[in-house]
Amino acid sequence: MVNINSKFKSLHGKRILITGAYGFKGSWLSLLLTAVGADVYLFGHPPRGNNKLGRHLLHYYSKEKQLVGDLSDKSLPIFLDRVRPEIVFHLASRSLVSEAQMFPMEFSRSNIEGTSVFLRALANLQGGGREGEKGDVVVFVCTTDKVYEQSKVAHVEEDKLGGSEPYSLSKVGQEYVVKLARHEGKNIEIFVFRSGNVIGGGDSSQSRLIPSLFSAWESKSHLELRNPDSIRPWQHVLDVCNSYIEICLGLITETIPKFECINVGPSEDSTPLSAIQLIKLFQPEIEVPITGVASKINEDKVLLLNSNLLRKQFLIKSRITLEESVKLIIEWELSVNKNTDPVGITLGQIHNFLKEVAEFG
Repeated sequence: MVNINSKFKSLHGKRILITGAYGFKGSWLSLLLTAVGADVYLFGHPPRGNNKLGRHLLHYYSKEKQLVGDLSDKSLPIFLDRVRPEIVFHLASRSLVSEAQMFPMEFSRSNIEGTSVFLRALANLQGGGREGEKGDVVVFVCTTDKVYEQSKVAHVEEDKLGGSEPYSLSKVGQEYVVKLARHEGKNIEIFVFRSGNVIGGGDSSQSRLIPSLFSAWESKSHLELRNPDSIRPWQHVLDVCNSYIEICLGLITETIPKFECINVGPSEDSTPLSAIQLIKLFQPEIEVPITGVASKINEDKVLLLNSNLLRKQFLIKSRITLEESVKLIIEWELSVNKNTDPVGITLGQIHNFLKEVAEFG
């Protein structure tokens, strides 16, 4: 554990549950929260495919801290009752746009019904904390920047929800589940994070941009880009997870006002890039032939987030530029390819990040 500056002391010893903990973002969030002194518990599907970081997490944390399974598992309420989390980050969901095209009903069941079942299980804990303690469980549900109706301008939190394909529609449904749970108002307090296009070392989902790049590079093949000119609000996973944590801190210390949902995107001075422009930042270290592929998926050509609430009102900084993000990703991937422990390289990057937070605030 790194030296905890005053910013993170309020999280020391807090029982925090991460769902989707073995996925890309969940793994980084689990390790970052552990690094700042939280008492972290993990729940999620077993790591699949080439998910080296997720598999190593299974051994990094004790069995008592983990439950591997599905949101519908009967063992989940028992695990929740034992852990009695004070704070929950709900990341568990199906998240690949291309897969949603093939299995739309499965995505609906996971992202909508699964969230409903999970929030009901939390509400049935009869209040947050251990027996005799008071207070609701604080829950952060992570949806996506794709929940908005298509637009060429940066989305603000008040924009109308839409969804243009099965994945985004399932996440819109997830947000309506949250609204229903708020309406019931039973033992849980729920906030929604909207973020997407998160990049970093350890992402193993092959239909995403960065994993596809490294897969093509390793196999000396072409990189097939779906919609190469699509512009997205790219940001490093550490920046995203740190924003989640700083928002959580602000709410539990009552230094920021409560909200229903918040965009978690890059700062205003970050220049939006297309997929092809982002890939070119990896050159010359990682260079592959690129082939553009016409997509049958109805996606926004330009997707931008207005994060003024996060960056200007709550004063939560974006700390990692895209150029720095690319360097961190190359360092992570090349190190793990040389059999460096994935948890070790992740914790090293987290440690350096937290040193900067401690130094510059």
